[in-house]
Amino acid sequence: MNPLKPKRLTPGDTIAIVSPASPSLTTVHQNRGIEALEHLGYCVVIAKHANDKHLLFAGNEKDRAGDINAAFRDKSVQAIICTRGGCGTSQVLPYIDFTSIAKNPKIFIGYSDSNGCEPPAKNPHCCNTSSRERSA
Repeated sequence: MNPLKPKRLTPGDTIAIVSPASPSLTTVHQNRGIEALEHLGYCVVIAKHANDKHLLFAGNEKDRAGDINAAFRDKSVQAIICTRGGCGTSQVLPYIDFTSIAKNPKIFIGYSDSNGCEPPAKNPHCCNTSSRERSA
């Protein structure tokens, strides 16, 4: 089975910002990144719960997973960037709709624990996701 390969970004494409774990440290850092992406010609949207605060995380795990699922399902979004890595990423994995990701391949950028989403996103057949609970 070949890994999924999304199309290359071009100026004018939309990038969604999600937080699978913690939110950005400050809005200054986040705004600086958004400005840099916009300067390169990209449109940037911030997921509904990307800046929520719940304990150490950007909202609860279902909300964070819902943002990731929504970004993959959104036909106007060509790439997804995670605000941060962190241990909260493992909490969202049971709620990620990997079947939807397979149908909507996109560039997915993250680091640290955010990389836990990448193997099934690039090849959803690598994991048995059929028994996982998913958010609506």
